[in-house]
Order: sequence, then C-alpha cells, then structure tokens
Amino acid sequence: MWGKVGGVDGERRNASLDELNNLSKLTSLEILIQDEKALPRDLSFFKMLQRYRKLIGDSWEYGARDGISRKFKLKLTNGDNICLNEGHIMQLKGIEDLTLDGLPDMKSVIYGSDGEGFPQLKRLQIRRNGNIVRLVDTMDCTAARTTAFPLLESLFLEDLGNLEKICRGPLSAESFCKLKNIRVEGCDKLKNVFPSFEVSSCQNMEVIFAAERGDEASNNNTQAIELTQLRTLRLCSLPQLTSFCTGDLHFEKVFPNLEKLSVDEKHIGLFPEDWLCKLKCLDVRLDESSTILSLDDFLQRSHTIKILLIAGDDYALERSLENLENGMNARMRGINQRREMKQIFKQESTNTNNLEQLEIFECHNLTNLVPSSTSFQNLTALKVWRCRGMIRVLTSSTARSLVRLRQMMIYSCVMITEIVADEDDQGDNYAAKDEIVFSELKELKLWDLESLTSFSCSGNNCDFKFPSLERLVVDNCPNMKIFSEGELSTPKLQKVQLSVFDNKLWAWDRDLNTTIQYVYLKRKKEEKEKENEKSAEANEKEKDAKDSESPNL
Repeated sequence: MWGKVGGVDGERRNASLDELNNLSKLTSLEILIQDEKALPRDLSFFKMLQRYRKLIGDSWEYGARDGISRKFKLKLTNGDNICLNEGHIMQLKGIEDLTLDGLPDMKSVIYGSDGEGFPQLKRLQIRRNGNIVRLVDTMDCTAARTTAFPLLESLFLEDLGNLEKICRGPLSAESFCKLKNIRVEGCDKLKNVFPSFEVSSCQNMEVIFAAERGDEASNNNTQAIELTQLRTLRLCSLPQLTSFCTGDLHFEKVFPNLEKLSVDEKHIGLFPEDWLCKLKCLDVRLDESSTILSLDDFLQRSHTIKILLIAGDDYALERSLENLENGMNARMRGINQRREMKQIFKQESTNTNNLEQLEIFECHNLTNLVPSSTSFQNLTALKVWRCRGMIRVLTSSTARSLVRLRQMMIYSCVMITEIVADEDDQGDNYAAKDEIVFSELKELKLWDLESLTSFSCSGNNCDFKFPSLERLVVDNCPNMKIFSEGELSTPKLQKVQLSVFDNKLWAWDRDLNTTIQYVYLKRKKEEKEKENEKSAEANEKEKDAKDSESPNL
C-alpha cells in the first residue's frame, strides 16, 4: 500500500512511487494507492510491465482472479481531476480492464483524436461523471475510419448524467466487434446505446440471441428481450442462420423503433410484419438459392417502408432516409440469378399505388419492365439503366397510368427499340386517335440506346401530349429516326439536348419530330462524309503504294 510522496512537514510516509521508474527489470506489479494525489505523472515504467493490477482511490477490493493480466481502476472521491490525455491512463496502451469512477472534468476522449485508444481493452466501466458527453469521438481523426475497442467484451456505464452518445464520428467495421455485454444505468440523456447492430460473414452462426444453458434449465419463466433503441439491423452472409433467438428467450417489444433492416432473402421469414412497425428501409440481398420472382413479393410486406432495396449478392445499395414523406422508393440491381424473371411483376399487381420512385439497374434477364395491365398511379420517377436484355420499357396501357410521372431516365439498354410499345405486335387494339398524356413529365433522358428507333408505338400512330416537358436529352441514340408517328404536343419544350454532360450542345428545328429527324439525318450525313474521307485516304495510300512500286523510266 502506497501513500503520499511527502507527508507532514515534508516527512516521507512511504517509498515514493517515482522510484518504480528505476526498476528496469520489473515485469509484474500489484498495487493499491488509497490517495490518488500520490500518483506520479510519469508512468513510463508501466510500458515494461507484462502483468499489473493497479487500484487507485479508497474502498477498492482486489477481488478474485479473472484471467485478465493488465487491470487499472481509478476512483476520485474529492473532486480532483487527473488528466487522461497528457499521461496516466493514456500511457497504459496494453490495458485490458479499465474502471474510471469520478473524473468530474473529463468530457470525452476515452478514445480520442490521437487514433490510439485502448486496442487491448476487454472490459470498460465508467461511473459517476456528470460531464462526459460521449465515449468515442473520432470526428477530428485524420483516418477515414478509425477502429475503436476492437477487443472490448464488456461495457458498463453508470450515472453519466450528460452522456448523449456512445460514438461520434466514423468507425471501422472492426470497432466493438467483440462486444458481448452492455449495461447502462442512470444515463438520462442517452437516447440509444448502439443504434446500429450488424452481424455479417459469420459462416457458422446459427442463432443471434441464445439463452445461457443455466438459464434454459433453471425454470419455465421466459426471458424477454427488449431492443427498444435499435435503429439499424444488418444480418448478411450468414449461411447457417436458422433462428433469431432460442431457448426461453422471446421478444417483448420486438423492434419498436427499427428503421433499417438489411437481410438475406432467405432470412426474411425470421421477421414477421408486426415486428417491424416503424421500418423505413428494407435492404434485401438475393443469391443463387433465392425464390423471389417478383417485386410484388416485397411490396405487400409493410406499409411503412419508404425505401426498398433488392440486390444481387455482388452489389451494395445505399439510400438516405431523409426527405421521404410519401410513397416508396423501390430499387432493384443485379437481379440475374433467376433467368425466368422477365418482368419485375409476375402478373397484375394491386400493390403499386404506394410506389413513388422505381429504379431498375443491371437486371439483364428482363425483357419488359412490367406486364401490360400494370398501373402506376403515383409514380413520379422512373429510371432504367444497363438492362441489356430489355426490348421495351412500357406498354401503352401502363403509360396511360403515369399521370404523376415527372422524371424518366433510360440509360445504356442496348436492345431497347421503343420506350412505349403496343400491347401486341399487330397494333390492332387502338383507333387512329388513341391518346397518351404525360401530364406532369418535366424531364426525359434517353442515353446510349443504340437500338432505339422511336419513343412510342410506331405501328399505331398514337397521339402523345407532354404539356409539362421542359428538358429532353437524346444522347447517343444513333438509330432514332423520329420521336413518334402520331400527333405530338410539347408546348414548353424549346430544344433537344444532345449531351448528358454538355448543356451547350443542343438542337431545335420547329418541333420535336422535325428536330429528331434533323439530328438523325445530320448524323448520317456526317457518318457518310467520314466514310468517304476514310475511303479517299485508303485510295490515296493505295495509289502511293503502287507509284512507289513502279520502275523509274
């Protein structure tokens, strides 16, 4: 036991702690210091220790051996502060068990901007601090993502009246990855412990929450699991997962505040709809074993979802939850595992009224977007990109339902010949004056569509009206000869932009059809001129070659 370095009238009560710096061969130390003022600022000798238990402050007990080699406990009872950054604890880089009781002036920096922290720490307990605001703060770190507490197994927080967040700033996936036990008491300003919970790429994991063996055998009383603060849950690449909980565990309040769920398609059945009462984003990953054949299989699951992401196993999708007040944004990408999936709906769906934005990327087995009878009464944005097997996007019947569509973008689909096609190949279903009106469409982009010949049902002479269209981009559509065969009305359109990236490159000649024809003919003329130039150059080279071979006379 160690006391002050100096006693009354300068007399020494015990040996000075500074003398430990002279013990260069010291490897193990157990020490109890009842007066924290006796702690020297220079603890460099701790770097040489392989094992230590250091208890500072009154009322500590050594306790039983628990297998931890490096333990540090600090209790301040008289309001004195010990600077953590300049010395003391920050010198103990190999510490495994850290307890801080008091430290009234400490506001953060348990893991701070130095990027070091406590990489070996397994157990952390912080008590009775009215000023600490956050446990981990990496906002000022130079690294893009910092790893905090990669080996931490137990975290106990008690009576931290101003604690607002556990983490602030970007962290790597390895942060807190070993955490098993969390206990929080008396932290009135803390809104959530860990708003995000992620388990991924664990090849042998079968259960997320499992009861201890002793608990299962003890009695018949079930244990309730409450995840009331969980906002984000990700369970991906878990091939052996069969259950969310086992034993006597059950969910009392389930996920009352869960907003985002990322899960493999095979595990969706683990989450009944009534568990997800506030879910805003559902991110589903498909693989070779997936049985999903239609977007409709997801649309009917939850009416609270704002963002629906469906992707093949080689793709990652992200979407912000901000600025989504009404409707749903559905996005599909890389769904190529099922060759029989030719459209995103198997048949007419009654669940499309909630769709506000629809984005289809790199789904190469699709030949059409939807069946002919599909209606999108509330769709405002449609984007189709790099679907190399798609031939037609919409039928005329579906096009009529797009009364709220404001933006349409069709990119890099090499097989598409028409955007709006007839219900059948014969074109016998419509009269000559059949009319389709895109009442609210303001922006239309057609880009890199090498097989496109026209926008609309060329065999039926449909009349098209675009009363709100202000921006039309037609970029690299070399075979588009005309916009539409029937009557065409675009009262607000004043030019056709010919480049997605260059607003200064445009054309206009009286009306839209005339402009498209002009652009087509001009391109063909330029192509012909280039061919003639190449042919002339080739002939000139051939003539020069023959002249060089002729004998001199």
